[in-house]
Amino acid sequence: MRIVKTIFFYFLIVSAIPISLKAQKKTPYYDQLAMQYYEQKDYEKANLYFEELYSVNAGMWYNYYFKSLMAARDFSTAEKITKKQLKENKNNVFLYVYLGRVYKAQNNEKKEKEAYAKAVKELNAVQPYIQNLATAFAEDGLYDYAIETYDKGRKTTPEYPYFYERAEIYKTKNDLKSMINEYLDALEFRESEIQSVQINLQNSLGYDDNEGGIRNPLLKSELQKRIQKNPDKIILSEFLIFIQKQQQDFDGAFVQTRALDKRLKEDGQRVYELAKICASNQQWETAKRCYDYLIEKGPDNLYYDAAILDGLNAEYLSVTQKAQPSAEELVLLEQKLTKANEKYRQSSLNTQIVKNLASLKAYYLNKSDEAIAMLAEFLDQPAAEASLKYEYKLLLADIYLLKNEIWDASLLYSQVEKDFKYEAIGQEAKFRNAKLSFYAGDFAWAKTQADVLKGATKINSKRCTGFVVNYYRRHWCRYQ
Repeated sequence: MRIVKTIFFYFLIVSAIPISLKAQKKTPYYDQLAMQYYEQKDYEKANLYFEELYSVNAGMWYNYYFKSLMAARDFSTAEKITKKQLKENKNNVFLYVYLGRVYKAQNNEKKEKEAYAKAVKELNAVQPYIQNLATAFAEDGLYDYAIETYDKGRKTTPEYPYFYERAEIYKTKNDLKSMINEYLDALEFRESEIQSVQINLQNSLGYDDNEGGIRNPLLKSELQKRIQKNPDKIILSEFLIFIQKQQQDFDGAFVQTRALDKRLKEDGQRVYELAKICASNQQWETAKRCYDYLIEKGPDNLYYDAAILDGLNAEYLSVTQKAQPSAEELVLLEQKLTKANEKYRQSSLNTQIVKNLASLKAYYLNKSDEAIAMLAEFLDQPAAEASLKYEYKLLLADIYLLKNEIWDASLLYSQVEKDFKYEAIGQEAKFRNAKLSFYAGDFAWAKTQADVLKGATKINSKRCTGFVVNYYRRHWCRYQ
């Protein structure tokens, strides 16, 4: 009898245990079980645990519970908990977007649109709430609603117009024209935004070698439209010039830079800086236009002499870099350089003129004697800097070598090497002297010099290594 009572009591206890998970004792493993089933996409089981977790801490578990409910197509519960969250905090209007998801899943277009409209209408236009709502819209691909959200924020806080946020929405929407104009709006709104605008445009427009980033032709087009409407907005012109330089549209950059220089009645600094950029990119014609513009300003202009000298150097490089410059080009260049040399003879400004004119005479016009006389006269000037003098000594030695006057050339190389033994120019002189010895037939001495140079830090060791290898290739038989 006692056994029967015991068994009856046991079944009574067992039958009293609720099958429902709600009545079970809370355990610290609910969150792990919920996430495990959620990740396994077993949403029905996950929801049993999420429901309990949500009842304990709604704020922490709402998002997971909502997503799991939507995945399980339990739209009724999803709507219920979302409305509850809205009721508890009316500022979280982004939850209307979640309601919209529920109605969209139920193909209830009317209620879906009403939810979105209500979100914007009830928005408390404070930055965190604006950002939360716009982000929620953007996550669902509701870009127009996101823009509308930022519009409401712009009206409420005009000091923070959300240019960058709107630009990001347009970028996601792949509306590059609108994105560009948001950044340009930011630039017009506050000129100090120039660096941020440049960086954002560079990143947002990609890095294609031809038309990516700042090189994008649409950016240039939109900027030009703005300049036409508002030519007095200097920052726009400056930005266009920056873009044209990046796109290597140097002619366009010159036109804009010259216009800006005239409008602001400046001294030509912008044009001079552009000229140097053009020259470094071998855009000789545009560089010449820049220098000619500065020269036309007259001798009183700060950049007058520099424009003449740099312009002649650019012209020298443009002519001599041609595969076969014409005789007319060479003669005309010689005349210009000679005239400039006479003009600046008593000035330290003629150093580059002398070098270019001597090189032109020796290497292109078969006038080596005139070149030697010029360089000798320059080297006799006591005011010339030592480093410059020895640079011109090397050129003079090269011209002697051109005339096959080997010993005069070697003497000059040796002088430079001795006076600048530990400098790059001295090592360069040693290298040239070694080559001279090699081609003169003094192979052993040439190799000795090259071996010394291989260990030098201020001369290109590859040049010397190649020189030594060439030596062995030609003369290995002498040591067999």
